[in-house]
Amino acid sequence: MHPLHREGSLLDLNSFLPASAHWAILDATQINASGQITGFGYHRGTLRAFLITPAAALVKVGLSAKTVKGGSSVRGTVTLSQSCPYDLYVALSSSNAAASVPGVVKVAAGSTTATFTVTTSAVTSKVTGQITASFASLTKSAPLTVTP
Repeated sequence: MHPLHREGSLLDLNSFLPASAHWAILDATQINASGQITGFGYHRGTLRAFLITPAAALVKVGLSAKTVKGGSSVRGTVTLSQSCPYDLYVALSSSNAAASVPGVVKVAAGSTTATFTVTTSAVTSKVTGQITASFASLTKSAPLTVTP
């Protein structure tokens, strides 16, 4: 049994599996930024490795404004298709040279959305690009223009 933590409480991965899955998870060894969990356990009595991929999918990334004056910030939101019983991490990037985002944003257990701040720098001419979110092999983008 390998527990995960949520708000200080331990979660047993076995409690999220239907009996029809015929798995008894012994240990989870790693969780990546997409929320995939690897480990080992017994499947129908045979010791096997596993990879659990969350059922949640990245639906969209949105911005509170598509155009912003350089030096100000914009609120971004990532939305997943459904909540998950543990925290998930969505990777973020910016192709706009005047806009920066944190490397990841955490979607808290039980939630479908998370917000982040896009910080922009002053520019002398219009700069365009995309704010991109990636999760479990899915990528979504939103355009952002920074103006002088």
